Amino acid sequence: GVVLFKISGLERVRTFAVPSRERRSRNVAFHDNGNTLITGSDHGVIYVFDRRTGDVVDTIYMGVEDWVQSVATTELNNIPTIILGQSGDNTGEGQIQVWQKQSTPAADVTTRSAILEQTSWVLCIVITILFVLEHTLLCFAATSTSQQP
Repeated sequence: GVVLFKISGLERVRTFAVPSRERRSRNVAFHDNGNTLITGSDHGVIYVFDRRTGDVVDTIYMGVEDWVQSVATTELNNIPTIILGQSGDNTGEGQIQVWQKQSTPAADVTTRSAILEQTSWVLCIVITILFVLEHTLLCFAATSTSQQP
């Protein structure tokens, strides 16, 4: 597995269990502003852990049962991205894979909510303008009617 230590005092904070066959995982990366820990394995599976709880929140399968040697993370166009690599020691073929986080329904709901709020504001402004315009026209009509002989 993978062990997370505090730098000050070398206190062990949490152990993240990663099944292994022969080799231990050697590459670890933090993701999502440090909230997620990502590590490879010796059997083609990448484990995504919640850093605070230690729970596996996702697994990524590379498609081959071999050692995942490299794990890196970044953001491309504000989309969390994981880059994985394996040399193919046992298969004779190396791979690099790029994985991007998909938007969740909760994010879509937030976006819909923001659009609804903006639409509500626009509607309120239009209604206010119509009210002022109607009031102005009524005042103008009343003034015109009172000035007729």
